[in-house]
Amino acid sequence: MIATANNLFWNDLVIGQNEEVVGLPRNIKLLPMEDKNNFFYEYNYELYLNKEWVADFYCGEKGQLRYKNDNPVRIEMRKNILYQSELKSRLDSIFDLLNLKFYKYDHAEIAIDGYGLLERMRALLHARLYHRKQPLENVSEIKHDSEGWLKSIRSGSDKSDKLVSVYAKQLTLSTKDDYIKDFWARNGLVIVPEKQIDRGELRLWGKEANLLSTDFNDLVNPRYLASFFRKYGSHYFEYIHNDEPEKRRHVINWNKFKSIEIKKPVKNKVGESKEAIKRTIKQLYFQHILTGNETYYNAYTDLVRDFGLFKWKKLSYRKWDSDKKLRFRKLKG
Repeated sequence: MIATANNLFWNDLVIGQNEEVVGLPRNIKLLPMEDKNNFFYEYNYELYLNKEWVADFYCGEKGQLRYKNDNPVRIEMRKNILYQSELKSRLDSIFDLLNLKFYKYDHAEIAIDGYGLLERMRALLHARLYHRKQPLENVSEIKHDSEGWLKSIRSGSDKSDKLVSVYAKQLTLSTKDDYIKDFWARNGLVIVPEKQIDRGELRLWGKEANLLSTDFNDLVNPRYLASFFRKYGSHYFEYIHNDEPEKRRHVINWNKFKSIEIKKPVKNKVGESKEAIKRTIKQLYFQHILTGNETYYNAYTDLVRDFGLFKWKKLSYRKWDSDKKLRFRKLKG
């Protein structure tokens, strides 16, 4: 997810390359990464909350991104943390301790695990009597490189904002994935020889990801996540009888989930408020240029400082200076 940092956050911290960040509360640490690097950000850290590594943290945007807010930071929760009930409280703590405001999701994944999903998908995909509700052109079957067994079936492209897949999750687990086995056991999904546990997954980027609720309570609510998956991804798993369209088959048994209404997400007020401030700064800037009144200058420079818009100001002034020449021509005319 992407958050924006209050300007005070940056002023209070001492950030140096390959060094621990100084100036944080005692129960949170930012330690430099050794073997991972996000090239869009200057600094890459492991984020520890109460001595537990809970997320990767990126800050110091290099100017290659085009977010509407200055000082964006990127938070990637570690996968094992996503399976724990304390996810919501940890997110709240991170945002509170680092003085961050939520801006947008960069990407999101919602998974439903169950027995035999991949075989059911394969059987329906090749059934002569049924066709998929979603067109077939974007479906691909992927087999294990050396052993040849079916590894996954997916719909969509890596370049699109939505990708849906069913894959053999149990067969691809490693020893570092024991937290997934523990999660299955807690929820009654037992590993047995005669059954295979597969995963249906909805992956979202950009605008699709930002259909998700910004209320972190929803991110740990199985009813919300299942209902969201059903609303935005179920048609990829639905098959229709060729002669009797009312007959439908689903790869995922949605009757096992209690549905709730998925409301349209509320627009991000943080982004909207900053956009309004930027428009005000631009008007004050032009008023100062046109009148020479120092009051306008003091007003817009104060706003730039208070809202941490230094980088945006620098980029915008170049464009405004060109605009300014046009305005002077109009005034002279």
